[in-house]
Amino acid sequence: IIVGWSVSENGSQEAFRWKEGHGMTGLGDFAGGGFASAASALSANGATVVGWGTHAQGTEAFRWTMIAGMERLGELPGGIFASRAMAISGDGKVIAGWGNSGIGVNEAFRWTAQTGMVGLGFVPQSLLDGSQAFDISFQAGTIVGNAWAVSGIQAMRYTDEEGMVSLGDLPGGQAQPFSFAFAVSADGRTIVGRGESVEGTRAFIWDETRGMRNLQKMLEVDFGLNLTGWQLHEARGVSAFGRTIVGFGAHGGVDEAWLVRLPDPCPADLNHDGIVGMQDLLILLGLMGPCDDCGSCAGDLNGDCVIDTDDMIKMFALWGPC
Repeated sequence: IIVGWSVSENGSQEAFRWKEGHGMTGLGDFAGGGFASAASALSANGATVVGWGTHAQGTEAFRWTMIAGMERLGELPGGIFASRAMAISGDGKVIAGWGNSGIGVNEAFRWTAQTGMVGLGFVPQSLLDGSQAFDISFQAGTIVGNAWAVSGIQAMRYTDEEGMVSLGDLPGGQAQPFSFAFAVSADGRTIVGRGESVEGTRAFIWDETRGMRNLQKMLEVDFGLNLTGWQLHEARGVSAFGRTIVGFGAHGGVDEAWLVRLPDPCPADLNHDGIVGMQDLLILLGLMGPCDDCGSCAGDLNGDCVIDTDDMIKMFALWGPC
């Protein structure tokens, strides 16, 4: 299931939901105002879509379901009527985005049916006020985006424990930092986006241990890849476990999309709990047989495109903490 926006038969921008076997379905717009809507994200089961639409008062974040259709999510108090929903948790119950707050600037928000739209604030002691949310982790514990920081605009991470914190920028960029976090892994540990480096705009990968790193340099130095002719400008998405990253850049001077697959640091940990143990063995037994996709086959520990006793032996050799 895929969501986005397209131009409808009346020449207006309209949010859509596409499903295999059903094609593209327009989701409509709010009544009143100019017709313009867009879908930004969807829940894990594809049943709930979020985005923004237009009505007489301005733009407003929406939640869409097959039963209820397009529902208005409101606006932060005091500002002009402008809000956009950009991300949704796996279960579809928590939505993140930004609206216009009472002091006239964008402010990241979190929305639930119980609380409505709640502003997440700003980076403490920031140069100016302003924040935006672009993505939310699967369990809704981590929200990422960008915010004004003590110096310039920086990628940000929000959690209830720490509040909103800036993530910095890549080394050697502009005098004023200019970075954006666009996506976060399911567990909230890996964040990707764009920053300013000495070479210009570059995709970054961030984790709490190593901070913000230039993705292209990491691939060249840590993995020995030859990326001559490439410029990885921006990372836009990251998979649930943080090992597959997509974005866009330039290749030989031509704009091109790219996909990066990082090797699994603990391939025998099939349930991703940090330990190779009995639960992983049970998963391996359930996967026994030929792989459907030789390039991405969980449990194929020796890379021969078949999950068999050889992989079981290798798992026993890796038994214990990762």
